[in-house]
Amino acid sequence: MSQKLFPEYLGVSSQGAAVVDLQMFLLGMLVVTHNKLAKELKPDGDYGDVTRRAVWWLQGRLNRMRKQHSDTSWPVLEEDGNFGPAARAAVLSAFGFNFDAVPFYEDTLAKFPDSSMLLVWPVPSDGELETPPDVVEVTPEQAAMAQGG
Repeated sequence: MSQKLFPEYLGVSSQGAAVVDLQMFLLGMLVVTHNKLAKELKPDGDYGDVTRRAVWWLQGRLNRMRKQHSDTSWPVLEEDGNFGPAARAAVLSAFGFNFDAVPFYEDTLAKFPDSSMLLVWPVPSDGELETPPDVVEVTPEQAAMAQGG
């Protein structure tokens, strides 16, 4: 059985690959809803104030969805900007994304050169690399192409 990427709680000062995955999820949600935080949030692996505000926004959105649809499949979330088990359960119920199923790979390194770059793991194979490096820097356009977009 593989180790999970996400610890029980993520909050201000958390760092690493789990934070990047959370930030990417949040960024997608913010872009889809045209939220101005999308311009501020960077998938840099650092759970700082912008990530905290984005999680706070997500918690509020999930609470409003729960109330509007009379959905009791998850508890009312404390809107504190921390991402824990209740928020993960709500995301799973509301959007079908299971953060607890994201595996941790020991040989995956995370480096964040600047805010204009995204890091992708596992490396998309295009036949050019015999042995992919642990981390590959790609532009957002390259990441979209690698994912078939």
